[in-house]
Amino acid sequence: MKKKKIFLNILNYILLIFLILKNLYSLVDYNITFANSASFASAGATLLNSTESMFFNPANLYNLDCSKFAIFYNKHFLGFESENSLNSEQGYYPVNINSYGISMITPITKIGGLGFAFTSLDFAQLSSLTVLFVNGSFNLNKILNLNKNLSTGISLKYFIQKYNATLWNNNSDTSSFISFDIGIFTILSENINFGFAIIDIFSTDSGISSVEKLPIKYRTGLSYIFKKFNIFADFEYYENEYNLMIGLLYKILKSLNLKAGINFYYTGFGLDWTFFENFKFNYAINYYFADFNANVFNHKISLELKF
Repeated sequence: MKKKKIFLNILNYILLIFLILKNLYSLVDYNITFANSASFASAGATLLNSTESMFFNPANLYNLDCSKFAIFYNKHFLGFESENSLNSEQGYYPVNINSYGISMITPITKIGGLGFAFTSLDFAQLSSLTVLFVNGSFNLNKILNLNKNLSTGISLKYFIQKYNATLWNNNSDTSSFISFDIGIFTILSENINFGFAIIDIFSTDSGISSVEKLPIKYRTGLSYIFKKFNIFADFEYYENEYNLMIGLLYKILKSLNLKAGINFYYTGFGLDWTFFENFKFNYAINYYFADFNANVFNHKISLELKF
């Protein structure tokens, strides 16, 4: 009986790997929020030891005890109202936006954790954006022998943006630039975590025809653990714009969590399911509060391996 169980587990692993390889081209996607963080409406300043942590706070690989690898895929739909368009469907002209990505985080003994990510966004074949991340998170307790639960981190991002030739623009343009993020993370009490990050604190020229730089974003957040609930709250400010993000996780089973979130721009719902102990599947759907005549929503999935 035991041999049969081992054989079935091996067979399941083989089938899973086959499906991943077979559909790799469609499983991989970009939009700085992926399935896990999108469920929380991007409340990620205290999103701890996740393959998406580096997108929100580079200090969040705190006490990482294992390596994780994830594949992301996002399918976006942007449908503008178009009553007269021959290509419209049910009164909306669809615009396809696809994004994909991969991410890996790994612990570094007595220092903290390292993260690497690749993300790519294709906007209706008109333009594309590719981002490479390198993230270092440093546990100051271990490095400086502090008696506080404190970590800091830095991320280096390398961007490649491309504008394709169109009917109204015969030229294709490409530019590349770099940017840095810094952040801190600390455990205030047994149930409360705090995070603060400055996103794109420095960037080189990101413009093609003129000098442009990414706006500096300031993000701070708290998370609170109460029985089976995790509550996340972030505040973000940049260029006289601000956003409040609230996220909620409810643990139904040991292997199943339900998630929801809302901010000023969209709402999110999702779940994650852990199977075979080391695999986790994330799914999220977002609906955007567009201030123009449009339907805007997306589906996001990710598959994570812990090793």
